[in-house]
Parts: sequence; structure tokens; C-alpha cells
Amino acid sequence: MKKILLNICAFFGLFSTLTLQAQDGLDFGFTAGGNYATYKYVGDRDIYADYDGGFGFYAGAFVSVPVGVKLSFAPELLFSYQTASADGDVNDLLDLLDYQIPITINGEVNVQATEMIVAAPLMFRLKLSRFDVAIGPQISYALDRSMDATAAIEGMDINLDGVDVEDFYEEEDRDKLGLNLNLDAGFYLTKKLKLGARYSYGVLIRDELKSSVVQLGLTYGLL
Repeated sequence: MKKILLNICAFFGLFSTLTLQAQDGLDFGFTAGGNYATYKYVGDRDIYADYDGGFGFYAGAFVSVPVGVKLSFAPELLFSYQTASADGDVNDLLDLLDYQIPITINGEVNVQATEMIVAAPLMFRLKLSRFDVAIGPQISYALDRSMDATAAIEGMDINLDGVDVEDFYEEEDRDKLGLNLNLDAGFYLTKKLKLGARYSYGVLIRDELKSSVVQLGLTYGLL
């Protein structure tokens, strides 16, 4: 956590340097908007779940450094809050948690999941008049993941609110690091204000889950 805070300070410290050394084509600014995240179980166990995506938000900052006439390298630092939900069989949930019981339980469980992530997209952006397109990898770190579960077992409703994912996985087994491939496109509403959309595909499997995220938001350049 301390290293993350130091990296954030270093990132924003870079802003001050860029302001003093601004040149043609160089820019930095802020971005924020909403996201829609989806998750899918891809583990080896025979587990069925009906997954639904969820809405969240993101906010952060970017630096854009020209590397050609229309091409720029634009790293970002983002905080992202993502949500999703899943409906499945109680017995599958018990199997996922490695709970062993001698009987079969008839029931369903609904899980509402949230995840807070710090992400560093490393984008290469091509500007085409009032439009731009970009592609690049994204490295992320999960700060926190939690689940609120409600189980309906033989007519009884059981709330398991606030269950942390640490209860499901040993700390050393949790997959906190992520790697995504990002594709995005933007339209400049003004010279400094841009409306942008991004698709982020999860390359790595984290905790037996594959993820993808769609973002829609605004970017404002300060230079």
C-alpha cells in the first residue's frame, strides 16, 4: 500500500515538472466516467453460475507525450470501482469455498461483488482530426474485493452480508495483479475536452475469473 501511495505521489509530481517544461503536443490532465464490468468463472471445477455485469466508476489522471506527428504515448493512473453479481447453486458455492458437508442442500445463492482497483493503462494514441484511437496494455492491482451473499435454502433466506474475499482465499493465493488489453476511441468536443469509450479485456485469470470492462467518460487536458 505504501508503494502505491508513493507511485501516486510520483505521478502527480510529474505534472509539476511537465507544466514547467511544456512543449508543443505535450499534455496532461484528468479523466473520469462510468464503467460496466463483467466476470466469468473459468476454473476447473464443475460450477454453474449466471453472471450479470454491474455499473461502477473510475477517475484519474494522464500524461500525453508526442512520439510522432500524430502519435503519442499516453500513460494513465486510474482508480476504478467495479461491481458485478452472480446467481448460482448453493452446493456449487460450498464447493468453491471448499466446504465439505455430507448432504446435498437444495437452494440458490445470489452474490453481489465489488472490487476497488488501481490501474495503469499504457496507451499509444493516434489522433485523426477531432477523433483519436488508442491501444495498449494495462497493469492493475486490486486494493479490495468484497462479496455480499444472500442464500435461499429450502424456503429460508440467509444473509451473509459483508463477506470479504479473504475469507474465501488464503492471502498468498489471491490474485491481486491484473493484466488487460485496452482499445479505445475518442471524440473531441472542444480542443481540451474529449468524450471517450474504452474496452478493457482481462488477459490474466484472477481467482478463477476472467473479466472485461467497458468505460465511457470525459477527459480534460490542461495544456
